[in-house]
Amino acid sequence: MDYFDPETMFSYYTEESRIARKNRKCSECGEEIFPGNRYLHFRGILQRKWYVYDTCSKCKEDWEMAIDFEWTEGTIYGGLMDVIEEAIHEELVEKNDPLIQRWTPLIEKKQKELEQKRISCPLQAIGLK
Repeated sequence: MDYFDPETMFSYYTEESRIARKNRKCSECGEEIFPGNRYLHFRGILQRKWYVYDTCSKCKEDWEMAIDFEWTEGTIYGGLMDVIEEAIHEELVEKNDPLIQRWTPLIEKKQKELEQKRISCPLQAIGLK
């Protein structure tokens, strides 16, 4: 996976650690970030479009682990599941690793949702409708 370098990709960006004042949804795992919990907030402009990502503290740790394990060279916000899925496919990680155990149900849920889209509307699933 390509390295995400916000300095070269975005015309403007900020990245900061925040404490939630209201419920938010993690852009990586989809779980709720509750008031009082710390999270990472990223926002930036790429080709005149705003991108905003809120990442829970657990997913932030998972990103750091993925970088330490050299599965990726940097953070690609909103792409952690893809990085972990690729690591599993390439057999870069043991199946009993806690990181994999945490993400396997999320990956399976995503795959089922994609399969449902293909079944319900095959043309829409591949972007033709």
